[in-house]
Amino acid sequence: MEDMEMLYFGETFFSLCQQNIPYSDQATEDRVHYRLTSDVEFILSVAGEDLNTYMEVNEPSSSIVQDKPEYTNIENGIGVFSSRYQKTRSKLLKSESDAILQEMNIKF
Repeated sequence: MEDMEMLYFGETFFSLCQQNIPYSDQATEDRVHYRLTSDVEFILSVAGEDLNTYMEVNEPSSSIVQDKPEYTNIENGIGVFSSRYQKTRSKLLKSESDAILQEMNIKF
């Protein structure tokens, strides 16, 4: 197992909030009286290296050649044997972040 790290910038979080709040349906948005902030959920989806290799081999081609090599990691057979895992972690939204969301005037 190898450790991995992914940087996530705060500006990206606030930009996503601005894009997804308020509701795109105006009738639904009009029914919102207030919003509350709470935890932020991080959903981590992890897969084995063999599944990653299979997905890379079978991703859409940008060249004129459309023949894909057959990928399998099963001896005397065809297919992929790998693993997948999903974990959810919740983190409390800090008061500074809550204040920024309030300032964005998204009806919180």
